[in-house]
Amino acid sequence: MLELRPHHIFCPFFTDFESPDREEEFQQVTQRLRKKLRGENNLRVKFIKGPDQICKPCTHYDAERDRCDHPRGDEEEVQKWDHNILKGLNLEVGNSKKLTALKELIREKHPLDFCIEKCPYKKADLCEPADSNYL
Repeated sequence: MLELRPHHIFCPFFTDFESPDREEEFQQVTQRLRKKLRGENNLRVKFIKGPDQICKPCTHYDAERDRCDHPRGDEEEVQKWDHNILKGLNLEVGNSKKLTALKELIREKHPLDFCIEKCPYKKADLCEPADSNYL
């Protein structure tokens, strides 16, 4: 089972966003994640609260406090993003789904209001939440 914060599960279906300013390990982890989420339909994914395996190799992860300190959104902001994604999908922290069912749910529910109205990556033209070639 893959355990990730909600935006790390949801967003890879809508963006190929790269972060060249982050470490090689971070790049490798995000590439593997995108490949899994876009291809391994029998995979189960679980929505968790707080930092996950993608956060830990990131430049903006504060290991001492186990939190995100990204300038576009610190841990409190990121938890709001995660909450809004779960709310838009009618899910809760701790829920898990088989990837095929999750993709179907995302197809049905997207674009989420949060993604259109408040997401900083949408505002920076790094994501198009109404369009996906990966669902």
